[in-house]
Amino acid sequence: ARAERAPLPSEVVRIDRILAERAPELGLALRRRVATAIVEESQAARLDPLLVLGLIEVESEFDGVAVSWAGARGLMQLRPVTAGYLAELEGLRLTTEEIYRDPALQVRLGIRYLARLHKRFRNLDLALMAYNAGPERLRQSLAMGDIERFRNYPRAVRRNHARFRNAVRLAQESALAQADPIPGFARDERATP
Repeated sequence: ARAERAPLPSEVVRIDRILAERAPELGLALRRRVATAIVEESQAARLDPLLVLGLIEVESEFDGVAVSWAGARGLMQLRPVTAGYLAELEGLRLTTEEIYRDPALQVRLGIRYLARLHKRFRNLDLALMAYNAGPERLRQSLAMGDIERFRNYPRAVRRNHARFRNAVRLAQESALAQADPIPGFARDERATP
C-alpha cells in the first residue's frame, strides 16, 4: 500500500504558486521544499513569508544560481563566509558548495540570518540594511549617524513585499468571485419575470 501524502498547508501552497511563476526552473519537488522552508523559517522568525519573497526578489530576482560582484550566491545571496558561518552556528558540517547546491537549506540559513539581525538591531529596517550591507558596516554607520545610504534597500524589499501581498489579495478576491456563495443562485442566471 502506498502511503498517502498529507496536503500541503495553505501558506506553503500560496508561496509555492508564487515560486512556480517566479522560479519555474526549480522544478516541483525542489520548489515545494523551498516554499516549505520559507514558510517554516518565516513563522519561526515571526516574519511574513511574503516579506522574505520581497527580499529574494531584491537579492536575486529568484535566480537560484545568481552570483553577485561580492561573491554572494543563490536565492538569498549569502556570501560564502556568511553561509559557512551560519552553517557552523547551526551545527551543520557542510561546505559552502554543499549549501549552495541546496536552495531550501540556503533559504533556511538566510532567513535565520535575517532573524538574528532583527534580534540584534531590534528593528526590521535596520536588520534588512545589515543583511544587505553587513552588520559591522551598518553598526559603524549607526555610530556615525550616517545610515541614509542604506535606506533604499529596505524600501525596495518592502515595495516588493507590498506587491506580493497585493497579488495574493487579488488572487483571493478572484477565487472568491468565482465561487458560488449561495447554492442554486449562479451569477449568470437571470431572474425571469
